[in-house]
Amino acid sequence: MYQLLFFYSVEEVGVAVGSVVAIATTPLWAAVIAFLLFKKKPSIFWVIATALAIIGVFMINFSGGFQSQSADWRLLLPITAGLCYGVEIIAVGQVVKKINPEATMLLEMGLVAVLLLPVTFLFPTGWIFTTRGILVSLGLGVVTAGIAYPCFTYGIKYTSPVVASTLALTEPLMAAALGIFFLHENLSIPMGLGMLSLMASVIVLIFDKPSQSS
Repeated sequence: MYQLLFFYSVEEVGVAVGSVVAIATTPLWAAVIAFLLFKKKPSIFWVIATALAIIGVFMINFSGGFQSQSADWRLLLPITAGLCYGVEIIAVGQVVKKINPEATMLLEMGLVAVLLLPVTFLFPTGWIFTTRGILVSLGLGVVTAGIAYPCFTYGIKYTSPVVASTLALTEPLMAAALGIFFLHENLSIPMGLGMLSLMASVIVLIFDKPSQSS
């Protein structure tokens, strides 16, 4: 559901809005789910860090066309995608207590592949066999899934899923940094302040006590 909702939201409301709303709402959903299922209350450090991270994510994307989008029912797509991602993070946090992160990702991605298999019969797939399609598929399969998700799963094993979901908000920070250093994109004032806000959120989480976030 996350995959379908996220990519539909990107198509409907744009890359900036879809990505920001889905990513920014994920830790909030994760905290709500953790509280409802396990009665775990987030610490004050998490609240401050998450607020700083969400502000940072919005500011980084502010100059990328985010402010030009109008809010309507389509925002429910990335918001619901964030909910699905929050459920996934909490679920993975429970699974890695029993088995190792590699096996966890193998099971999850295998299940996702089976559930999404009908999509290949409902939509055109000829583009996959072009040079660009192969490169996109390798990028999504190897980098986005094959490398990133196991790293994220290891993180969930050694910290709480709620904290991990907040730390994952640094994704736009890395994307902005790569754009500045490798694509020579301009560093605007809102983007710079957003990057500083995200870095501050990580620093705040460092001072969170393990007993509070476990």
